[in-house]
Amino acid sequence: MPPELTKRLPSFLERVGLDEEPMGIFYTDTQPDHGFSPKPADLPTREREIANEIDWQAMFGQFSCALGHIWRARRKKTAAWFDPEHFGCPGAALLSPSALMPRGLTNSSQKWQSLELEADERKKPGFG
Repeated sequence: MPPELTKRLPSFLERVGLDEEPMGIFYTDTQPDHGFSPKPADLPTREREIANEIDWQAMFGQFSCALGHIWRARRKKTAAWFDPEHFGCPGAALLSPSALMPRGLTNSSQKWQSLELEADERKKPGFG
């Protein structure tokens, strides 16, 4: 963080009523040198679930809560990072941009449009 922001940060935090720095989220193709991350595992995609190719026992056997990594990173003032091989828990894997990207989605507006289309398909008679 630039020195000018570091100097002004305490007064900002006081004005907004925070007792610690807020965390930010950003996307990058570069893995950080430090921080917290889950151990690598096979990403459970929707397609793999439909094909019954996911070993759920193994998945839950190496369960690592994504929010736990974020919490520890916040407390230690460092990074928490995730990618398709380092996703943590099944919920984070299935709801993360990493899980949606292999399906051809490139940004959040396309992601929501795709999810809306899937929801519309499910409302049609005979879906299921």
